[in-house]
Amino acid sequence: MSALASFVEKPVGIHFETQEKNETVLYLMRRHWVTNLGWLSLGTIMLLLPLVLVVSGDYLTKELGIEVSANYQIAAFLIWYLFSFGFLLENFLTWYFNVYIVTDKRLVDVDFFGLFYKQISECQLEKIQDVTHRMGGVAQIMFHYGDVLIQTAGVNDYFEFEVVPNPGFVQKKIIELIEKKQGSTSVSGVLFRKGGDHV
Repeated sequence: MSALASFVEKPVGIHFETQEKNETVLYLMRRHWVTNLGWLSLGTIMLLLPLVLVVSGDYLTKELGIEVSANYQIAAFLIWYLFSFGFLLENFLTWYFNVYIVTDKRLVDVDFFGLFYKQISECQLEKIQDVTHRMGGVAQIMFHYGDVLIQTAGVNDYFEFEVVPNPGFVQKKIIELIEKKQGSTSVSGVLFRKGGDHV
C-alpha cells in the first residue's frame, strides 16, 4: 500500500526526472486521501446509476410509455460506463502523479494538468527563507492535514505543498534539513523571525 500512500518516508525505488545521481529522496507526499472522497463518491454514483435505471425500467415502460430497445440500452450503458471509468481514472491519475518530493538537496513539486501537461517546480534548500504550515477547518483538524508554505529567495516567492498529511512534521523536517545544510546559526534566525511554527 505504500505505493498509494499520501506520505512515504524514504521511499524505495522512487526516482524523478531531474534527480541527480547522489541525491536521495527523503519524503514523497500527495494530497491527503480524504481529498479524494468527493470524486470517489461521485464516481460511485455514476457507476450505480445505470443499475437504478434497469430496476426502474418496468416503471418507465408501464407508467410513462417509454420503451427503449435492448440494443440502444446496451450501447447507452457502454458509453456511460466508459465515461464513468474515464472520469475515475483521470481523477486517480491526477492525484497519484501530483506529488511533492523532499530530497537532501531540494524540494520538488510535480503537477499534472489533465493527462497531457505537466509542470515541475523546484527549490534548492539554501534558497528557503521561511517555512510555515497552516491547518483550518474541522476536516483538516480531524484528519490532520494542511498546507506547508515555503518562502524562497528565488523567482517564485512562495513554494506550497497543498493539503498534505502531517504538515507540522513536514515543516519540522524541512527546517532540520536546512539547518543541517547551512548551519543552525545562519538559518534559524531567518526561519523563525517571521513566525514560522517550529513544531
